[in-house]
Amino acid sequence: MSSCNSSYATYLSPGNSITASYSIPSHTSGTSDSHDATSSMAPRNIQDLRIMQWNVRGIISNSGAFHHQCNSYTPDICMLQELNTKYKENFYVKNFKSWDYMGDKYAKTGIYIKHYLPHGYIPIKLQENNIKDIRNIIYCTAAWIKIKYHGQEQIIILVNLYISPSGNCIIDHLDYYLNQINLYVHEHVTQPVLGTIIGGDVNACHLLWGAPDNGRYDKRYIRGIA
Repeated sequence: MSSCNSSYATYLSPGNSITASYSIPSHTSGTSDSHDATSSMAPRNIQDLRIMQWNVRGIISNSGAFHHQCNSYTPDICMLQELNTKYKENFYVKNFKSWDYMGDKYAKTGIYIKHYLPHGYIPIKLQENNIKDIRNIIYCTAAWIKIKYHGQEQIIILVNLYISPSGNCIIDHLDYYLNQINLYVHEHVTQPVLGTIIGGDVNACHLLWGAPDNGRYDKRYIRGIA
């Protein structure tokens, strides 16, 4: 097992603002013309990084609420679930670039990243083979951002997930996505990777994060990210 350090970023959810601690080991659509960061962008210190995750339940119908949350919390990154629109290319958020999985026509997951953050999209393929009920699919979007940690430029991987509460997904499919992400980063990203932040709406109730009881995904999800 590799040695780990701890670091912190502000993790936001509508109605809550917490400091999240995480371990640090020693085809697509988007509003951007390129998957690569530009030289005009500047890495942000990790202690200043603000991430908001929210199940928006329809990005078009709730666009006013989404803009209000962005103005209230001023996040650098928004990890959204259930955008639920086939017309996401028509939804523009000022000063953000958006990324989602093109094959997911209703956009169950999307990541919005401020223009000033050096970042790029990580293309992955959804695990849909032999899955007859779309409720059993783990939806996923991934991206990378460049930040400063102890004065050094490093990479953080962002993974945004959505799991239906009425489905019966296979948590092992998360490994399928992480393996794709690791391969892409190994081949295309030159800076050292500081760690991975996994966010999303996975409908995994558990006492560990304040739920009144443990849901049916609880143990499987914990094993999946352990």
